[in-house]
Amino acid sequence: MEISKQLDGPRLAQARETAQVLLDELELRSEPIMSSILKAKRLARLMMDDDAQIWLDLEARGYPKDFVFRRLGNCQHYARAGGRITEDDKYYDNSLPQFEADLGSSRLALNGLQFPANVAPSVSSSNPGEMTGVWVASAVQKVTAAYTTALANAQTTHSHNARLFNGLKSSIHSYATDCHHALSLSNAAQSLFDRSRESVDKFVRANAPKAAEQLAAAFERFESGDAEALTHALTSCRRLIQSLADGVFPAQTAPYTDGKGKTRKVGTEEYKNRLLAFVDRALQSASSKAIAQAEIESVAARVDALCEKASKGVHADVTVEEVRLVLISTYLLLSEVVRLSASASQTPVAPASNVVPSAD
Repeated sequence: MEISKQLDGPRLAQARETAQVLLDELELRSEPIMSSILKAKRLARLMMDDDAQIWLDLEARGYPKDFVFRRLGNCQHYARAGGRITEDDKYYDNSLPQFEADLGSSRLALNGLQFPANVAPSVSSSNPGEMTGVWVASAVQKVTAAYTTALANAQTTHSHNARLFNGLKSSIHSYATDCHHALSLSNAAQSLFDRSRESVDKFVRANAPKAAEQLAAAFERFESGDAEALTHALTSCRRLIQSLADGVFPAQTAPYTDGKGKTRKVGTEEYKNRLLAFVDRALQSASSKAIAQAEIESVAARVDALCEKASKGVHADVTVEEVRLVLISTYLLLSEVVRLSASASQTPVAPASNVVPSAD
């Protein structure tokens, strides 16, 4: 489930609270179903979920004849999963509260069915020629058959009503659960992002002030959405990476040899290599060599992907999703550099040990 970008903090908090209250009501109490529908409609309104508002309104009032379920959009699967739509693509038009009433009626009818206590008069008769025993047996057989048929019909009706009502009630529970999970994930992601942002902002201001301006420019251009602006956003990301490299590993004329013995040029234009050199240096103090190498390869792959996307943005049209991926990856790279910088500052390593002397 996608959360609207227009939802602010207070609205998200209200939505989370409403989703939890609705789940508690559906799972722990037996409130009238209309109470749950109204809470679900409030949740849909807070989530700015137009499809859910249409769906829940129809569940409350009933469906019109010849309804096209495509109108429910993303909520069509809730109606189908709940049993509203049959296998042959027909549907039940009764409202959910009506199904609840039908279930109550069929439950009363089923509980009220009892086998008759008396099915015949006394077995004795003043007419000695009357076959009293045969008559009684026949009467008992007819009454039993009628009772069995009535019981089977009542059970079938009650089972049908229970299946529909509980299925549709479960679909509302599924919607509330999906909203709750999405909101919880959003809350966790926001919390993680806020903590990361504080560290990133502090680091960028101190070590790569140009990167802050370039990151802001990238986001601003991305928000405009047109093709040229998207390309400029990718260019800003590439410049940001270069500024980041300038801040953590300034350009050197002599090449750098990493922990694997691989030599890389670390001049002005080799900003990717300089970032890899910084990562290699920062991870030298790690306790596990295997983990250190995995971290280097991970960051190298990320930098390569960012550079490839940036180059593509200069020469070809790119999609919004591609640019979004680059922006997210760039920010994650910033976070990683901040973490490694903190680690490197705790265990300083002399840079000269990894620098290959120049031919001069």
